[in-house]
Amino acid sequence: MKKRDVYFAVILIAVILFNIVFMASFFMRPSIVGGATAQGYVYAYVAACSGVQNLSLVQGWNFPSFYANMTNYSVLNVLSSINGNYDYILEWNSSGQQFRIWSRQGLKEFNEFDRNKSYFIFMNQQQNLSLCGNLYNNYTISLLPGWESPNYVYEYPSNFSGHKFYNVSFYYMLKWDNINQKFLGYSPESLNPEFKQINSSEGYFIRSNGGVLVYIRNASA
Repeated sequence: MKKRDVYFAVILIAVILFNIVFMASFFMRPSIVGGATAQGYVYAYVAACSGVQNLSLVQGWNFPSFYANMTNYSVLNVLSSINGNYDYILEWNSSGQQFRIWSRQGLKEFNEFDRNKSYFIFMNQQQNLSLCGNLYNNYTISLLPGWESPNYVYEYPSNFSGHKFYNVSFYYMLKWDNINQKFLGYSPESLNPEFKQINSSEGYFIRSNGGVLVYIRNASA
């Protein structure tokens, strides 16, 4: 075979391989709705969720909760839509009453989120976080005595008063003001507490003697 023919054959093989890869990627492209397209192609799999959660995270510290109940809670998976824009994550260690840290460039004391907790996330710039999962129905979270940072599992706000929140008697509650980068406090004894509502996607701290949070969908806190 002449040198020119060998050169031509190499180019032809490269073109064929490129088209095979391109066509495979085209037909395997996922859809969140599934089914057939106008061109008659059927997607290979369907990625759908009943709880799409979009969070606007400010530059600095954020303290979100996740009402999208995901199947993969690894840090890299949950925060994949903001990859590179977060530097630190803090997880409250209930038994030790102190934070554990995940650092992009350093110490990683955990690699997965706990679906029962709220987390501090430090953003190096403002970004939107998108999550895909199922919505929670009724759900319980056991609390140890002292401070806890439980996940708030609903996509709507909960108003409360007095000293009980979803079945748990408590002394204090805290939530984070993203804009002013400070805690806001609630005490049942205060005549003018700084908040009386936990909003969708907001994390919170609660100090109690322990108990079981009993989240009941569409029921008052």
